[in-house]
Amino acid sequence: MKRLTFFLLAVLALLGCSGNRALLIKTNEMPGWILTDWQVFTKQEEIKKELAENYSLYSGYGIKKMIIQELSTSDFKIIRVEMYFLADKTGARGLYRRYQSTFQVPVGDEGSETIGMISFYRNNWFVRVIAFRNLMNKNDLLKPVARQLDQKLTSKR
Repeated sequence: MKRLTFFLLAVLALLGCSGNRALLIKTNEMPGWILTDWQVFTKQEEIKKELAENYSLYSGYGIKKMIIQELSTSDFKIIRVEMYFLADKTGARGLYRRYQSTFQVPVGDEGSETIGMISFYRNNWFVRVIAFRNLMNKNDLLKPVARQLDQKLTSKR
């Protein structure tokens, strides 16, 4: 009986997260990469704990939800995706401006890149795609991920 109860709770949890799962990068979209971790934070206490000292910065823009996902390869390459749903587009743009660089990329409403990171915003979402480890041609790996996320956010409207 305990197993059945656990199974039902797990199914309900997955169904409740289906909208968030649509935003995740799938294995068929990134051949050779697997989704090794993903978390969704919707309660301010959870978001505050996850962001730690950065919480006061992010909360000033009206953060409502946070999705973190990690993609990796068998040779230990790691890409981290951070998606922040904010109260409005102005908040998303404001947060993006904090991470904006002079090198613009055609993703989102506005997007930019630095070595190892692409950030952009689309509607109420602010997104950062970050390379961990010493990946050769880091941004060449990050751009397809950013484009896929942008397409998912555009179709979610």
